[in-house]
Amino acid sequence: MKNLYIGLKIKELRKSHKLSQSRFGNKIGISDRTISAYETGRCLPSLEVLQKINKIYRSNIYGAENEKITVISNKLKDIKRTLLEIESSIGR
Repeated sequence: MKNLYIGLKIKELRKSHKLSQSRFGNKIGISDRTISAYETGRCLPSLEVLQKINKIYRSNIYGAENEKITVISNKLKDIKRTLLEIESSIGR
């Protein structure tokens, strides 16, 4: 459900700029197939992709400020680093 909500927001943003999926994706370095997958809710864009979209298109796709996205992204990186440390300490 959340995938589709973000996908619809991406589609609205793309159409408001009168861009095809291909042209929209080219500006952020993503294929038209990936944009289609986002718009139909088949997959969810990463935080980095959402940040690029927000920055390039001066938008706020899902209601979070870029600062919040950065905080969440940094927390996820910290969690990944901690998990790697735990795995290495138990010999995985």
